[in-house]
Amino acid sequence: MIQCVRPPGAPDYCSRTCCTNTLKNAIRLKMLNPQCQVIVLYKNIVTYGFREQFYTEARRRGVIFMRYTEEQPPRVVPDNGRLRVHVTDLSLKRPFELVADRVVLSMSIAPAEETASLARLLQLPLSPEGFFMEAHLKMRPMDFMQEGVFLCGMAHYPKFIEESISHALAAAGRALQVLSRETLHVGGVVAVVDPEQCVGCLTCVRTCPFGIPTIRNDRPGVGGLGGSAYIEPSLCQGCGTCTAECPANAIQLLNYLDVQIVQPVQGDWAHGSHLTRRQWSLGARP
Repeated sequence: MIQCVRPPGAPDYCSRTCCTNTLKNAIRLKMLNPQCQVIVLYKNIVTYGFREQFYTEARRRGVIFMRYTEEQPPRVVPDNGRLRVHVTDLSLKRPFELVADRVVLSMSIAPAEETASLARLLQLPLSPEGFFMEAHLKMRPMDFMQEGVFLCGMAHYPKFIEESISHALAAAGRALQVLSRETLHVGGVVAVVDPEQCVGCLTCVRTCPFGIPTIRNDRPGVGGLGGSAYIEPSLCQGCGTCTAECPANAIQLLNYLDVQIVQPVQGDWAHGSHLTRRQWSLGARP
């Protein structure tokens, strides 16, 4: 059995389940036929948590483990209907030729072919390995930054069946939080663009970590020319990045307006004379 087999050009990452399944199969072979010689060629054996006992049991039953390096991978050569495996053992520092009746390859688990196109359609991020990337590894493992889209199972990363089941239950619970409500309430801290000040410089589009701002031609910008930025309130995360980066000061964060944060003169605040009609519409109150 040869571990960590990847097609040419495939990214190098651990598929997590391969080593455990290999050890289970090796133990089963030894249980059915104790005289069967099983050799596992590996780069690294990774058996998560209590699955380490499979490695211990395989060693106890006589399974042989030989480590190889990426610089000197095993070579499988057909020979008159049989297979010869050439490998250099790191422990003994010498080459071996193994005559095998069967050669079992543990291939890496690859993302589904439609993953990339689906990610572009839904505007979802992908990990360097090509799987969908969650909003936060520990805090939001079944969420995306895109609200209303949830993640579970091996679309996220290679995982064992019990992990996939737990992940699916969590994703279903998150979806029920949305489906069980007749009305959805979004947060009050959202960014709002003043089209009369927006120059359409795309600064907010480039800097938003969630990719929310867009340029809309139906919203004329400064001087009525071109388009201006628009931020969908139901998608805005209220981080304030676009507000801080906007060079024209055309974006304000509701409930954190400049006129609310900067301490005004007491007399002006009492009469509200310093608030323009537009500032009033954005949520500022005297």
